[in-house]
Amino acid sequence: MKRILSILGLAIALISAAIDIDALPTMDDTGSPNQVWERYTIAKKRFQFDVFEHLSQKWWDLESTLRWQRDQQLAHIELQNMRFRYLLERHPDRIVMGKGLKAFSDFAWSEEDSRALRAVNPDYTKLEAFLEKVDERLDADPRLTEAQKRMFELSADVEYLQLTTRFGRFTDQLEAELTKK
Repeated sequence: MKRILSILGLAIALISAAIDIDALPTMDDTGSPNQVWERYTIAKKRFQFDVFEHLSQKWWDLESTLRWQRDQQLAHIELQNMRFRYLLERHPDRIVMGKGLKAFSDFAWSEEDSRALRAVNPDYTKLEAFLEKVDERLDADPRLTEAQKRMFELSADVEYLQLTTRFGRFTDQLEAELTKK
């Protein structure tokens, strides 16, 4: 499982590295929920890889912990992606367009939805199990506290601020597009 996700992570990294968030096309009036979600997911993954790359170079002594944190975030993104795709296929009426990014991305999800998704997609169960192991691994990591402490220092880090600003510009653009629909 870990090897599969590592290969998946590498593939995502290669794809994400080739995609510039600023160069993602804007949505036109026919932009489907699937297209919007795809753009949003790519941007979130790219942001996680960029932050990891920056922080692991800056804090090389915490690279292993930072890698686990990145993998945790990527697993959460993929879990949300599976949920979205399930809803889009089975309950498209629950995907909210026209009310902004928060309404679009924070769709309602229940344990009943999870049970149904587990029944039709065994990868969802595997990803949940992987995420549980990553969470346990991070909770047991003695360097996690140091990594969290250093994260508070990032407000003065110019390169980190550039990464967050770039991602913020993208989400602002997506917010405006989703509000227009």
